[in-house]
Amino acid sequence: MSDAITAFERRLLSELATEERPPAALAVALDTDLGTILETTAALQARGLLERQGFDTCRLTDRGREHLAERPA
Repeated sequence: MSDAITAFERRLLSELATEERPPAALAVALDTDLGTILETTAALQARGLLERQGFDTCRLTDRGREHLAERPA
């Protein structure tokens, strides 16, 4: 992969790889604020690593799963 992801982006992708969750639940799980979750999610969507599932949930794209598989935590 050419797009490097940050440690926080990796944590967010890992959380979503196990279960689709709304942004507020992700903020609690990752011990951060909702704004950070929304900004990071938008950035990952723009890079094709996440896709929107509904009003407030996202899931990993195949490309997002490849990022997790190629760079173990």
